[in-house]
Amino acid sequence: MPRVGLLITCDALYPETPRAVVRFLERLGCEVGFPAAWTC
Repeated sequence: MPRVGLLITCDALYPETPRAVVRFLERLGCEVGFPAAWTC
């Protein structure tokens, strides 16, 4: 299973976008993580 580190940016305008990206990557079989040092 591929592992993906997703950068979560300041999503005040479109908060649904990162959630949709996570769902999409998981459907492709990826394990999605959020490295703590990569936040906005």
